[in-house]
Amino acid sequence: ECVHLPRPMEIPLGAVSFQVQTSGGLRFWGNTSVEITPVVDGVPSRTIRCHYRIHLYDNIVVAARPLQPETPLTAADVRLEEREIGTKGKRFFTRIDEVLGKVTARPVTIGRALERSMIKSKVVLQPGTLVTLVASVNGVEVKMEGTTLQPGREGEIIRVRNNSSRRIIRAKVIDATTVEVV
Repeated sequence: ECVHLPRPMEIPLGAVSFQVQTSGGLRFWGNTSVEITPVVDGVPSRTIRCHYRIHLYDNIVVAARPLQPETPLTAADVRLEEREIGTKGKRFFTRIDEVLGKVTARPVTIGRALERSMIKSKVVLQPGTLVTLVASVNGVEVKMEGTTLQPGREGEIIRVRNNSSRRIIRAKVIDATTVEVV
């Protein structure tokens, strides 16, 4: 989108080409200044400066229907839609398979772009679940039985009771049956 055009410029007849450069690089916020130098028969003419606002678009994952928290996402729940993302591109999902099987952290309205902060893994462990505690000590792996004391998602740190020592420890959820002592 051009936000400032220079006054018209006359150049002599001849073979015309242009040299174009941005002095500060492309900016996806505010204005980008572009310097254009017409070159006629190999001779540069007067440089003019234009100002543009650059709009960056990508296909991102949006809600295809209203979504409730903690409901596992399916292909019917989401769709790809082209949207302006500007400098916020890393906040959004660009592939549907990135969200399948995960859950929303809060209610999401239809058409809302799914941001990474809105999506989390589903709960795979409930309080009271028997799990295998895995601990690595100096390259030796030790396994024992434990009981979860709180719900847990893959990758989360939760409290688990070691069933043999009765100690409560912190462990990272690996899957629905295994946690790793941290």
